[in-house]
Amino acid sequence: MKKLVVLVLSMVTLLSCGDDLEFKTPSFEAKKDGNLFEAVTYKANIVENGQLTITGSDNYETVTLAVNGALPGDYDVQTSSASATLLDINGMLWSTENTPDPDVHVYPASGIITIKEVNVVEGYVSGAFYFNAYNSSGMTSVTMNEGFFHKVPLVGGVVGDPDMPAITCQTATAAAQVTAQNLAVSDPAADGYTALCNNHKLALITKQNACGDLSGGIQAEIDALDCTAVATPVSGAITVTVGTLPKTFDENITVDVNGNTVSVSAEDAGSSDWISFDVEQGQTGANIISNFTIHLISSDYYPANNAAGIFTSEITANSTTDINGTFSGPVESDAGGDVSLTSGVIDIAF
Repeated sequence: MKKLVVLVLSMVTLLSCGDDLEFKTPSFEAKKDGNLFEAVTYKANIVENGQLTITGSDNYETVTLAVNGALPGDYDVQTSSASATLLDINGMLWSTENTPDPDVHVYPASGIITIKEVNVVEGYVSGAFYFNAYNSSGMTSVTMNEGFFHKVPLVGGVVGDPDMPAITCQTATAAAQVTAQNLAVSDPAADGYTALCNNHKLALITKQNACGDLSGGIQAEIDALDCTAVATPVSGAITVTVGTLPKTFDENITVDVNGNTVSVSAEDAGSSDWISFDVEQGQTGANIISNFTIHLISSDYYPANNAAGIFTSEITANSTTDINGTFSGPVESDAGGDVSLTSGVIDIAF
């Protein structure tokens, strides 16, 4: 029994001593030809042309990643949008831009650099990478797999350097260009617009502090920013015949999304009456409307199943821009009053 325990403990010890990549903050790690490469110094920088570079070094070898832009996404080193290099301990430079010797290698250099996050406000970048690169002769190659960089500082200096400089005017200007690009391609009605706008405002303030603003131009940009999200316009109407009275609910229409639930409400311009219901986002079909309420005069009415019939509904279209459907049947109030709804039509665009 003692021998068995010793054997199990030995196996656990051996299994725990592998070269598995370890996630730290910040960190820059990969496997170089199967062996762990773990940087002890790292930095990221955005230059004036918008190129983002991420560098990690273990004090013996240095990996440099470069992408032409700072937006999240995948950058292929086989295109002009990205490149990667390894400067090894012998001073040899391996690059994805080197061409392999066709007599030795069939395939060119390859790899992907994935930018997951560029936070110019807090000053860091995160992402992942893999690549294989050739030396200048194209005779031999090196492979970097399972690479990642997590919250690598977006600064002019290197982590661990006590003389790390403050962010430069050049870096602050490039960072403001990136946040401006992110804001320019965003929808003012989208959920993340306010955050992107505030990021750009903070980047401009950083640029103002780093570069100065004698002309007041940067302050004018800051003052011109309106970070209030634009409400999504909603149009259409919900129409229904209440008893024998046709009604149209086409005022103050709202469409609110909470998780997977879409809540719709609309008012009647000629009275205090209103109508509302919920439906699960993207669902269509019969009787999937929930929490249906119609307010008439001073009472709320709800779907009923009585001698007058059964309340039914059908959603025929349910997308991120439209909700269409029909409904009809009896509705009852808490006080016991009932009324018949006929020819109900939902036609909402947002």
